[in-house]
Amino acid sequence: MAAQRRSCAKCWRKTTLKCYGAHIQLDTLLGDNLEKTVEFNKALGNNFLVVPWIPTERRGLARRDA
Repeated sequence: MAAQRRSCAKCWRKTTLKCYGAHIQLDTLLGDNLEKTVEFNKALGNNFLVVPWIPTERRGLARRDA
């Protein structure tokens, strides 16, 4: 899988496109996935990872219904 990520990153660098950020799932930042996610995004030249949504039960906040 690491070779596949490196290959993808190598192809990306050959384009004129630039990666300035990526929307990712929270799970890609947890446990063993963190190192892989950071490595892949660094290879793309991406410095910003955005988790656009975190389910209420994962936020550590109790939802209060009015």
